[in-house]
Amino acid sequence: MPKKKATPDTYCWNCLYYEDDASRCRRYAPRPILTDNIVNETAWPDVEPRDWCGEFKVAGTVPRDGWLRQGVRHKADNFLED
Repeated sequence: MPKKKATPDTYCWNCLYYEDDASRCRRYAPRPILTDNIVNETAWPDVEPRDWCGEFKVAGTVPRDGWLRQGVRHKADNFLED
């Protein structure tokens, strides 16, 4: 099987999950950051605009589970308004 090659079209800067202003990937939940074996905070992974991975999704498309994330966001918004 030929090795997959990244192209400018598949770099992070063109991905749905790329957060441009902070240069982070939001594909998965934030990961714990350990300091002296204690979790002090969580953060999304930092990425470079020209990085790439095997889970690229073209910006502007809706992920298969997009409806679930929108529903969760909606419930959180309602909670904060109370």
